[in-house]
Amino acid sequence: MRLQASTRRILTKLQHLRLTTLNEDTNRGGRIWINRATCSRVAFIEAGKSFTIAMTPQIMKDVESVSEYLKVA
Repeated sequence: MRLQASTRRILTKLQHLRLTTLNEDTNRGGRIWINRATCSRVAFIEAGKSFTIAMTPQIMKDVESVSEYLKVA
């Protein structure tokens, strides 16, 4: 679900927001310390929920290993 195009766009925008505004630089022991904001939870797994991803060679083996649990539309 995180490989879905719409979810990837949202995650990229939120990543940029974290890098520019949400992470805080503080001083700890004379060194710069970054308090990082937690990652966003955008994609949720639910029984019966469908999604579409583009098949790439990088994920081919992973999809084949769980193919008995998937339905291709």
